[in-house]
Amino acid sequence: MNSSGDNSHTVDNSGRIDFVLLQFAEEVILDTVTFNTGWHGMYDTDATIGVSNTMFTTTPDWNYVAATSALAGYNFFEAISNGGGSQTRGVNPSGFSGNSWIIAASASNYDHYKDGFKLAAITFQTVPTAAVPEPGTWALMLVGFGFAGGMMRRRKQVVRSSVVYA
Repeated sequence: MNSSGDNSHTVDNSGRIDFVLLQFAEEVILDTVTFNTGWHGMYDTDATIGVSNTMFTTTPDWNYVAATSALAGYNFFEAISNGGGSQTRGVNPSGFSGNSWIIAASASNYDHYKDGFKLAAITFQTVPTAAVPEPGTWALMLVGFGFAGGMMRRRKQVVRSSVVYA
């Protein structure tokens, strides 16, 4: 909630930069965000997006210098809108992935252009992981190699006879 106490829950860059922290149990690629506007005369949805593989197990201290260290591992980039008003748009053209995401009002426009919005929807996709064979697959493969090795060992021996004809 904003410090003004107006219960707006608006992410904006008026007075300070508000943000939403999203943490996922696995690595994801953020695709689109639906921004809703219209609160406090703010209709611009320029956003700063941050991505990291940082997982907070306790609530970070967001005050002053501590906030800087809590955000040190994030890669931040701007997601500028092409016009005002509520909209759904792609916010990750470079395809960054991580399990911790920050969506904030634009940090580059801080107190110059009032960006303010509420998040209505977020789409993302999980990062595909390499397939790991199941233990049963490994066991079957080992049995097959053992069987093939045993068959090679049991090949018929060529018997040479030395018969003398008189």
